[in-house]
Amino acid sequence: MNAYSQFIEYYTSYNRLDWLSLDLETFAQQGIAYLSPELCVLARPVSSLMSDEDIIDLQSKDLTYNVDTWMIHIMTGKMAKVINVIPYHLPYVAFQRNGGKLRRYKLQTILRHGFHDTKSATTTT
Repeated sequence: MNAYSQFIEYYTSYNRLDWLSLDLETFAQQGIAYLSPELCVLARPVSSLMSDEDIIDLQSKDLTYNVDTWMIHIMTGKMAKVINVIPYHLPYVAFQRNGGKLRRYKLQTILRHGFHDTKSATTTT
């Protein structure tokens, strides 16, 4: 199964196909919405000074103050490929896998070591 199929599978498995167009619109306006057979990513720039709840909350609109982190809402494919599609680099990348703890990594760590999880559907919802 390719990354695009995994992306669609995520929305169908949680009966969230109705959220798909809203998520695409939100991330296209606030960050990045990238879909291809090899990589799908919805992400937005946020501040690491925001609370974890505000970083995760898609309704949080104050995204202009001290932006230093790409918050990945959902990603399928290889994390190392995300670096090639984000429009600009920020010092950190954050994600929450399957409702778990919000994790933050230095972008340099990802560039140096890469994260090669092809099974992941990383999400915050």
